[in-house]
Amino acid sequence: MKKLLFSIFLLIPIAVSAQLRVFAGNDTTFCESCVSKGTVILGTNLKIENGTAPYTYKWTTKYHLGGKFYEYAKDVLVDSTASVPVFKSSFPNKIWQPFVVEVKDANQQIARDTINVRFSGFILSASYFSLSQRMGDEIELNYSNIGEGIEPYRSYSWSPTVGLSSPNTLSTKCRVIGNQRYTLRVVDSVGCVAEDTPYDVRVPDAEAPVLGTTDSWNVASINWGAITGVENLTLKGDTLIDSKLYKSVYSTIDTMYIAAKASYKFGIREENSKWYFRFKNENSEQLLYDFSLKQSDTISVIVDGSYVKYSIIKVDTIPLNGQFRKRLYIGLYNSDGKSYYTYNDWIEGVGSTQGLVYNSPYLMDSGTDLLCYHKNGELVYFNPTNKSCGLGLGIKSTRINSDPIVAPVLNTNGLFKISYGREIEQLAVLDMQGRTMMQLTPFDNSVALSLANQPKGIYILRLKSADGVFVKKIVRR
Repeated sequence: MKKLLFSIFLLIPIAVSAQLRVFAGNDTTFCESCVSKGTVILGTNLKIENGTAPYTYKWTTKYHLGGKFYEYAKDVLVDSTASVPVFKSSFPNKIWQPFVVEVKDANQQIARDTINVRFSGFILSASYFSLSQRMGDEIELNYSNIGEGIEPYRSYSWSPTVGLSSPNTLSTKCRVIGNQRYTLRVVDSVGCVAEDTPYDVRVPDAEAPVLGTTDSWNVASINWGAITGVENLTLKGDTLIDSKLYKSVYSTIDTMYIAAKASYKFGIREENSKWYFRFKNENSEQLLYDFSLKQSDTISVIVDGSYVKYSIIKVDTIPLNGQFRKRLYIGLYNSDGKSYYTYNDWIEGVGSTQGLVYNSPYLMDSGTDLLCYHKNGELVYFNPTNKSCGLGLGIKSTRINSDPIVAPVLNTNGLFKISYGREIEQLAVLDMQGRTMMQLTPFDNSVALSLANQPKGIYILRLKSADGVFVKKIVRR
């Protein structure tokens, strides 16, 4: 009898895990301005399927430089192994950058996905306009320096809205009803916000400043960037010329009025915001300033004996002695009719920042500068780029820091010790013709200066530090 053999196969089901999957989320645009706040987070919509916890994470991204790719996730993320890492810095504006997330589960399964990220480095450029206007004037607020946001822009809003015809547009008419600063807020297409306060509208004081009885101007002569001399112009008494009363202006080649050295230079008078001057032997007066001019107006002024036509590029205000004075920027437009350059400022009640009767453009870093203006003995205007009203002689005005101490060393041949409260970056010695005799870069608070090889006489010391430039006379005996 044959035995039948039976093979019995038992089918036992074996569990097979599904493939691990990861989804990094949708491509995202972040606001660069939020990076410093620690609120820009990558992977907030990260999803994992078919995996077994715990998971480990690794974020990577590369940039291309010089034909090679470099990994730099660690440069922009606080922790590139976090599931939702925080950005600590951004990358070039509006450029899509791929970030790869690699997830590994407890069973050593690995999955990857990519998310593209870009930043909106949305800012409003820091343009600033201080406008001098009269009550009731209508002006236009217009911001042209919007850039680097993701267009189109969602909204514009000016605040406060007082006096504005259309506060929710980029350009709006503004009726001047007093001193007011206006802020523009812009939101781009991804919700990034930028703000700036570009307009400061000022109404000058009701009474325009007028000339006093003993006003004075200290004007420096500049040669190749160095002060080579100072002229003081002071009002002293009146002069009647052709039935018109002028204030007499006397000139002293020094930093103060000295009667024994002063000589009559010209007469000056004002009428309806205009200043006129006239030399004693001239047949007619000349217009010196017209402070009533507005932006885009033109004016012809005397430059080196001839009339030159210039434009009023801009008008704003400057605070002087608790008052807002009107300031006019004088210049020329280029051939395109849009770009321009300015060479001179007029301040109402003070005059040109180049000096009372000086309107010439600088030539090769040479010309004149108004150092300071006193009204009846009280300092009203002080040139912020200088440390005194002159070359260390005569009138002294308030400084940011103390003057340098220049002391001749006794019983030596032209040796000086120079000390200052800050590091001296550059020291130059010029002769009275403006020629540079020597130049040092000590980068120290004190320095020994020898003029042993220079002839005896008067020299100009020019010191530069973080405070600015100080110029004074020294004497080589």
